[in-house]
Amino acid sequence: MSTPAQRPPRTRERGPAGAGAPGGSTPTATSASGSTGSERERRLRIAIAAAALVATAGLGIVGTTASTLGSALVLLGTIALMYAIHRFGRLGPDADPL
Repeated sequence: MSTPAQRPPRTRERGPAGAGAPGGSTPTATSASGSTGSERERRLRIAIAAAALVATAGLGIVGTTASTLGSALVLLGTIALMYAIHRFGRLGPDADPL
């Protein structure tokens, strides 16, 4: 019984599918602001974590006392989380693993 060939780790890159040299990696696109795809991905991961933290803090406040502040934090955190997840999804597909 043979073992399957190991695949390189999947990375998130921009660009059309199949672009680049076979076996090589496609260069990451740079936006007009000069930030690379991996930098944007890192910032969006931080934004997702921060938004989830705000929503969780709001739930903690609402769970202990009835407060408008807690409700506002839950609403703000949930909207920010939806936006950050949407932007993360718009980065583009994962690189082809083959």
